[in-house]
Amino acid sequence: MANSQPPATSSTTTITITTNNARDAAASLQQKPPPRKRKSTPRSREGCLTCRTRRVKCDETKPKCNNCIRHQSGCTWPDPPRRGAGAAAANVPLRPAAEQQQHLTVALRPALTTSAVKLTQKTERAFKYFQTESARQFAGYFDNDFWAVTVLQLAHAEPCVAQILVALGARHEGYRNDVVARQPDPDAVMLCRRADEEYTKALHLFKRHIHARQWTDLHVTLTCAALCIAFDWLRGTEADANIHLQTSLNTMAMWLSDTAPLAPAERAGMTPVDSPEGRFIQKALKPIFITMALHTRSLPSPPTIPVQVVSAEDGHFGPFATLTEARDGLVLLLAYIFPEFITYYTTDFYGDTTTMQKDPLGSLRRWEDALNEYLARHPEESADPRADILRLWHIGATLLFLGENNTTEGENFYDTMVPQFEYQIGLAERLIETTEIPQWRFSVDMGAISCLYHTAVKCRNPDIRRRAIALLKRWPRREAVYDSLACAALAEEIVKIEEGALREAAAAAEAVEEVVVRSEGDVPRHARISGKVWSECYRDDSGQRYNELWVRREGEAEWSEEPRRVVW
Repeated sequence: MANSQPPATSSTTTITITTNNARDAAASLQQKPPPRKRKSTPRSREGCLTCRTRRVKCDETKPKCNNCIRHQSGCTWPDPPRRGAGAAAANVPLRPAAEQQQHLTVALRPALTTSAVKLTQKTERAFKYFQTESARQFAGYFDNDFWAVTVLQLAHAEPCVAQILVALGARHEGYRNDVVARQPDPDAVMLCRRADEEYTKALHLFKRHIHARQWTDLHVTLTCAALCIAFDWLRGTEADANIHLQTSLNTMAMWLSDTAPLAPAERAGMTPVDSPEGRFIQKALKPIFITMALHTRSLPSPPTIPVQVVSAEDGHFGPFATLTEARDGLVLLLAYIFPEFITYYTTDFYGDTTTMQKDPLGSLRRWEDALNEYLARHPEESADPRADILRLWHIGATLLFLGENNTTEGENFYDTMVPQFEYQIGLAERLIETTEIPQWRFSVDMGAISCLYHTAVKCRNPDIRRRAIALLKRWPRREAVYDSLACAALAEEIVKIEEGALREAAAAAEAVEEVVVRSEGDVPRHARISGKVWSECYRDDSGQRYNELWVRREGEAEWSEEPRRVVW
């Protein structure tokens, strides 16, 4: 989390819950299966690219392996090695014709050609880096065809997409080299400077596309916007990313509600909602943008989601067909239960389509039941890292919802949730032990950092919060706007503030014995940091990264006057 500030006070719907509801929800969270160890199996070197991306063993059945059939995902195979000058060109995996109807239909070519973008030796390196490293890392724990397949397909025909991928590849390689460096790495500085130059070219092409084809090829418009958001997150310009994100959400809302400010002739050429491209926007891009919005909840003035984007969702979760479908259902649910995300265009909004906001706890339970039913049908996926990430986000969202809507206990409410916090830590520890993803430097989709950060900040049990901080430090990486090292440093400072109050009180009383915080109950209520924190990230001339941190303690209405400098 590079920057963090609670949004300005606005008129949002506050749902008051009873103590019994909170306790029932806590009991539901405790009824979880114990973490399982994932069996170690060798990984096929001849399997399909989809199984390689998901890091599972492929049975190598062609033309479509059984894993891809079960997950209803595209099954693509590596091209055979070729000799000659063309071997250096980017080889984009091809999707079988039958699978294209489920996603976006685009013109496919065997290699990136100069008709899309002119590649030099340097830009080809950046594009290849995106293809081989960034695509799989950006998707994170989920098998997301958007990053691994769709954007590479679009790059064949759309210069703006290809150019943004070049910029992203260079910036991602530079970020990988720089993320753990205490001093600026010369290679990283060069790569990042080159990435910024390529991004300027990409924005020029993107503007040309918007001027000519914003609505007729809306899938390209929104894909470019998602890539721009990822680039701005990588370079730490969250304000620019928020502009792209808010504009994209507003555009999607106008498209879904058929309210785009277009002349009749222009409206006739708008991307049809029921076309393959329209279904791609709704099934693939909409969950991506909503997930991006959820990631920004702790930033200053986070984007809001127009109600038209989510109003079709009713919270009655049917049987999930895949874990990705479960993920999409969860992000739509979370957008509803945290009402500051939703932009209301009418005062008479509550109707038959708002079950998720009328009964948020019930919706959370229904989603959990649907996930458990899916895992009961597919027991081999119970220890899948994606299932653990979904559990992390579900538990974390439930805890935050209960805590933020508790009107009597304040921050002390979280003391009753220690078993749930401990379960989250167990899930995160298992993720680190069973998958290589925590070693990757950057991802866009759901991850564990935000959950670990909130555990370290909200759980006052000294052992659990320190385990959370240790996990944040173990593999330095960034998930969307959350930087693990920044989160660890901010959490340590908050621990210092809260636990330090107990020692200050003992010193004032001239206590002889050393004061040690042994349990969550030892942290005084008046010392606890209330709600969200406000922080801004900087980097000085020597390359040292630090945050300025403002806090409010329990019962305080104003932010601390002087910021704390938190070096990381």
